[in-house]
Amino acid sequence: MAPTPLTSLLSFPSSSSAPLLPPTGTQVLVTDTLACPAAVLLVHFARSALLESTAAPTPVIWLGCDGQGLPHWSSICRKVGLNLQMMMSKGLFTYIDATEVVCQEDEEFSGDSPLKRLYSTLKQQLERVTQLAPPRVSTVANGAHAASSSPKAVVIVDDISSLAWTLPSLPSMHEVNAAARSAGRWAVALRTLCSNHSASLITLQHSRADSLSTQLFARLFRSSSLWIEVKELSSGRARDCTGEIAVHPLEGAEGDVLTPATGNGKAVLFLIGNDGKTHFWARGTQGTA
Repeated sequence: MAPTPLTSLLSFPSSSSAPLLPPTGTQVLVTDTLACPAAVLLVHFARSALLESTAAPTPVIWLGCDGQGLPHWSSICRKVGLNLQMMMSKGLFTYIDATEVVCQEDEEFSGDSPLKRLYSTLKQQLERVTQLAPPRVSTVANGAHAASSSPKAVVIVDDISSLAWTLPSLPSMHEVNAAARSAGRWAVALRTLCSNHSASLITLQHSRADSLSTQLFARLFRSSSLWIEVKELSSGRARDCTGEIAVHPLEGAEGDVLTPATGNGKAVLFLIGNDGKTHFWARGTQGTA
């Protein structure tokens, strides 16, 4: 299949057997707006993991925090040829409803905070899918085999904004600060968990003009390897497309930079048609692909 402008923008050469997925141990921060949601991007990563790896499919663990549920995402994924029910039957796709986990009466989680419950549930699922995953190897120049940076699993958090708002009631600035700090620390712990299990993490945050969103973004920005921004256009061309997707490489704690193939923050524009299909084209060009 010929590469689209989106796959060209989000190609990671270091992930040899899964070049469309972030490498092991990395965290990708995705932000969107109410007018321009990032559903198309989350579906892109899920489809890339399950259908487009050059080796075996990469399992996906999807933590749904916004209440839309599995039927909503199954309907969207079906439009791009991804059958989530079939993937679930094969053990390749796991959907975790955050509300169900937090509200369930389970002695195992008795007394745990909501974030700890979710962390424990994600840990159990990561251990399950990565133990079953075959080892990933890549071929180096001399023909020898080396450990691949392709992830054994991909964890998608959709979305951490909703998760933060479900923490204790937030009438005061002090509690807003505490919620942002707790959610930010949880994301850091989750990235470490993913790294320990040779997985990569994709975290979605809905951008809003409020103190909690601002503080949470600052924390996620510092702990992420890559920022992908999905936003509407303010120019006159906004009527011709749904929005744009821009990549911003970030410097990690050890000075490393996760850079897709483009590596310079270029953007692609996209249009969701009346039929539900998404068309992409590179910024500065005409037409769709």
